[in-house]
Amino acid sequence: YSQIIHPQDGTNIKELFCGQSVPYFDPGGQQGNYYPNVMSEQQFIVPSGGHVIQIDFNNLFDVKSDGTGGCEDYIEVYDGAIGGGGTLIGIYCNILPPGIITSTGNAITVKFYSDGANNHQGWVATVTAVDILSPQGSDPSPISVQCIGDVPPADVSVVTDESDNCGPPSVTHISDATDGNHCPETITRTYRINDVIGNFIDVYQTITIHDVTAPVMGSAPADTVIACKSDMPGITNLSYDDNCDGDGMVSGSDVSNGNTCPEIVTRTWTYVDACGNVGTETQVFTINDVEAPTASNPTSINVECLADAPSPDVLVVNDEFDACDTALVVAFVDDSIVYNAASLAEAIIRTYSITDDCGNFTTVEQTINIIDTQNPQATSPADLN
Repeated sequence: YSQIIHPQDGTNIKELFCGQSVPYFDPGGQQGNYYPNVMSEQQFIVPSGGHVIQIDFNNLFDVKSDGTGGCEDYIEVYDGAIGGGGTLIGIYCNILPPGIITSTGNAITVKFYSDGANNHQGWVATVTAVDILSPQGSDPSPISVQCIGDVPPADVSVVTDESDNCGPPSVTHISDATDGNHCPETITRTYRINDVIGNFIDVYQTITIHDVTAPVMGSAPADTVIACKSDMPGITNLSYDDNCDGDGMVSGSDVSNGNTCPEIVTRTWTYVDACGNVGTETQVFTINDVEAPTASNPTSINVECLADAPSPDVLVVNDEFDACDTALVVAFVDDSIVYNAASLAEAIIRTYSITDDCGNFTTVEQTINIIDTQNPQATSPADLN
């Protein structure tokens, strides 16, 4: 920290760096009036590129002006170094105070002229090297995760190449902003690179959230072959485990192929996660009845004559049974006549069939015995004379 007193003669040069400020006084210093008959200059310079110079005369400025609106004593301020082609910004005294003046480049020059009488207080100014160059840095590498829970916390160390002309800058996390979409969702994470002066830039990290992993289903029971649809076990819940949704249970559903003997029923458990990834397990039932129905032979009956045998009647089969089918079809098949040695009919073997809905069948026989127990009848012939 130093004080700059404008020279009484000649040229003085002061170099400032990166936000540095110094007080700047007239040739009389901080406490006294400036000297008479001064004609000299003070130059301020900063490193080229990224800096300008600001002189604030507002604290105190008292440089003699005349009564006609002109200046008796005055300062000239040049944008640049006079020897290097500086451009006159203005001429100032009490009638026209300079206020705050800022260079456009890395140099500014103040020339001061005073006459021989009635010297005034001069000025107390502040000269500052203003850093106008923002720090530098690249956007952090984008990352992709599957679940919102996988998004890492903000970490300023992902900004790896921050730099500034005035020394190491600082990095802070500013915000996370989602695009509001789903599968994928994009989060834009903003980091701010600040230099010591307050200049900053924002860099952005893109975080893509997109679940592409299907849920993992528990194992379904093994495929099986059964005889009857009624043998199918009830549907039980099956577990699932999803990388983003967590775990749980899901119910299954059955779909038949619509055929019979065999009929194929596919039992399916499905879980669809929040991103539409599908987990599926199936169990296949093959339903094929190969067992014939059962029934007893109908009760035998006796008739006197062949002509007395009753017509076939399926109701005589009254204990038919099938493990899978409750609507068995009983049908008359045929009659077979049994003859004795005298070629006389002595029995009828009547056959019925019992058929289930898969075409499995069995036959039963009813015996109709022909037993003539009646003596023949005749009228005695007329007597002969």
